[in-house]
Amino acid sequence: MRRGLSVRIPMLSNLPLLLPDMAGAVVGRIVPIVMNRSLLGEEDITLTDKLMVELLRIFNWAAGGHR
Repeated sequence: MRRGLSVRIPMLSNLPLLLPDMAGAVVGRIVPIVMNRSLLGEEDITLTDKLMVELLRIFNWAAGGHR
């Protein structure tokens, strides 16, 4: 029987993440991705509508990744 979680949680942040992890287990698994481009002023205010049209495809893509 295998113990533990076999998951990855991607996180993006403009600021360094402060994680309360005394053992260093979480921090040791983080791979930072540097984001050099800001989208401030370029926000897509129609993004929700666009994603709702694609919702079923997004779900099927995510479910396929689970397999």
